Amino acid sequence: TMLSRRPGVTSVICVNSIRGSLRRDWAMNLVSQNGSPSSMSTRTRFCVLTINSEFQGVYVLMEKLKRAGINWLVLGIESASQYVRDGVAKGAFTEDDIFDIVRRIQSHGIHIMGNYIFGLPDDTLASMRTTLDMAKNLHTEWANFYSAMAYPGSPLYAEAVRRGWPLPDHPGGPGWIGYSQHAYDTMPLPTDTLSGTEVLAFRDRAFDEYFADPDYQALVRKTFGQEPVDQIQRMLAHKLKRRHHHAPSAAAE
Repeated sequence: TMLSRRPGVTSVICVNSIRGSLRRDWAMNLVSQNGSPSSMSTRTRFCVLTINSEFQGVYVLMEKLKRAGINWLVLGIESASQYVRDGVAKGAFTEDDIFDIVRRIQSHGIHIMGNYIFGLPDDTLASMRTTLDMAKNLHTEWANFYSAMAYPGSPLYAEAVRRGWPLPDHPGGPGWIGYSQHAYDTMPLPTDTLSGTEVLAFRDRAFDEYFADPDYQALVRKTFGQEPVDQIQRMLAHKLKRRHHHAPSAAAE
């Protein structure tokens, strides 16, 4: 392989903050011709190459992915706030790292879906606004915006129970439909400073702001043509009905 021919490759590790799957034998093949790597982890889909103890980035695998026909990658960026990312074990990357990774992936002709979560335990209105601003500045070809949910069986669920936060499957809640991101009865978590209603309202306004951005629509038009832009505009015309929108809510601005 391209990497295995390069001398001095001492380790291939995988970024443990981006979920996915990379078979160990594939990763091992990258360094097999240079002997065993000093460290290896295969819990995630993107390998981070270290040459002579210097970080080289994830872009080293992009050419192989592109040749294999991979045209889209999903990145779990989650939050722009280093403090919030630290709170959910995603603080291994700085904001500069995130921008660098995104640009390097895009430079290989691979499109990106950026995933973002509003309402993580340490989130505030300011930190959520910063996340939305970063999403717009990253300018990825698609973005998914989620409200933080404490799904049963997750560590966040146990924390929510410990804190006494209301949950969809608890008495008085809407039931399992409350865990659906786009349902009328969606019931996201509160944060230390915000109600679930405020989080959900911000998420929905952020979605509209991102996809209505003229710069974003220009990117889609240049990359994919006018038809996807027309579809986005039809999507924006449809507003999700939310039970929580009947209560006072927070704007994304």
